[in-house]
Amino acid sequence: MQWNKKKCVGCVLLLILLTSSVVGLFSFSANAQEQGVESGEAGNMLYQKKLAIYDKLLKKNVDDDGWVDYAKMFEQREQLRDYINSLRNIDLSKLGRDDQLATLINAYNAFTLELIIEYWDNGKLTSIFEIPEKRRWDDDRWQIGNKTYSLNELEHKTIRPMFKEPRIHFALVCAAYSCPILRNEVYRGDWLEKQLQQQTEYVLNHDRWYDYDPVNNVVSLTQLFNWYKVDFEKNSQDVFDFVAKYRPEIAEALENGRRPKVEWIEYDWRLNDVRNRVK
Repeated sequence: MQWNKKKCVGCVLLLILLTSSVVGLFSFSANAQEQGVESGEAGNMLYQKKLAIYDKLLKKNVDDDGWVDYAKMFEQREQLRDYINSLRNIDLSKLGRDDQLATLINAYNAFTLELIIEYWDNGKLTSIFEIPEKRRWDDDRWQIGNKTYSLNELEHKTIRPMFKEPRIHFALVCAAYSCPILRNEVYRGDWLEKQLQQQTEYVLNHDRWYDYDPVNNVVSLTQLFNWYKVDFEKNSQDVFDFVAKYRPEIAEALENGRRPKVEWIEYDWRLNDVRNRVK
């Protein structure tokens, strides 16, 4: 009889241990979900939900010419951070090429917004160059899937070599006056071709990035064409051949054997904040 009592006590202890383990397992699972720790298809589904929220955030706080209301963005920064955290869940290998590129462009721009907001200091920040250098473009802190990047690594070692798409230089935004505009919507794989085309056309139709003097045959171009010349020349003979696809006056000059002289427009690093807005 004594042996049976011990056996029962042992069974009770075993039951308690098993119950604790199951409760602990569910607790871990719930905690993981709260923190967005998902993987595979589940992670991609969670990402899409957060992407929709980020899209609304852009629509509220970025105008049609890409000027950002950082003061309001700062007030809603938790939505931005939720989106950034959801990037940890995504499995890029399960996406097609255009969806991959759209995701990486969105990520780069969101990381840049977060960087500005971190140093916003109630509107005292006037340029990304006021942020400490080690925290700017070479800070290995931004996570996509199971990999961590710096902004430079994401752009120069991932996006540029993987996709060989020169128009990304008109989509990746460095939060400056002379940068291309930030769209007030997210990039999507099924819209990507149209979105990249629109970004390129916008840049080449505004004197912040392009101007042409037909009398002296001088074209003024954004430094982006100078810095990333190798990208624009991959599918064209040179930068002018790329520009000629969007500017008929340059195409005509080239056809007539009048290759323009180029002048590079000085880059303005003032913040792309609504307070600096110009038409």
